[in-house]
Amino acid sequence: MPTIIIAGVDGTGDANDATYRADMANSYVNVLVRRALARGAKGAYHRGPTLLGNETGPLGAWAQNIIRNNSTGVSDPKIVLTGYSRGGASAITAAQLLGLRGIAVDVLVLFDAVDRSVTAMADTIPPNVKKVFHARRSSLSLSRPYFGNCGTYSIPFVTSYTEEFFFCTHGGVGGCPWWNSPTRPATVRLSDLISEDGLPTAVTYQQDLAGAAAAWTWMAPKLALEGII
Repeated sequence: MPTIIIAGVDGTGDANDATYRADMANSYVNVLVRRALARGAKGAYHRGPTLLGNETGPLGAWAQNIIRNNSTGVSDPKIVLTGYSRGGASAITAAQLLGLRGIAVDVLVLFDAVDRSVTAMADTIPPNVKKVFHARRSSLSLSRPYFGNCGTYSIPFVTSYTEEFFFCTHGGVGGCPWWNSPTRPATVRLSDLISEDGLPTAVTYQQDLAGAAAAWTWMAPKLALEGII
């Protein structure tokens, strides 16, 4: 069994690290990296960018360095990158940088990847990536319609690209449904529709929880089959 070398970058969040850790404690990138490391993988997790997203590109460079440094002396490692939201753009940036060095990425795991930053250009999966799994929010959810997605294009027969859409919010796809948020108003009910930035979505809190669970149920067996978790 090859040694897994993994780098994960989480989604955008609060600039205060303590608040961020509380908000993203159960994000799927966080969970994925923790479980991989517990199984003997080498690598690291990093919090995601702050509101303006200027850290997106530099975090891609960080992830590339994590992969290269932890691959030293490892015979035939299995390279895994993962990211959520803007962290997905960071993971794609890391793949691009590794490609410039002739290093293949075995698996790229994305949770609703977006590139809302001037420091990364992550629309397309580079050809050094062998396999992509991408969990995305359904457009029917009306969650963050102005975000779009990146990492949705790849070269056929070069990269195996698999995606699935889930009826939940952007947060839900990444493992952070609004019902579990520390900032959720105490007065809301599971049957209430979620609002984001003052704009209504089509998703109730209950549907967000269900969609988040469905995203992990879809992703986890693929990661297990790859020997990552």
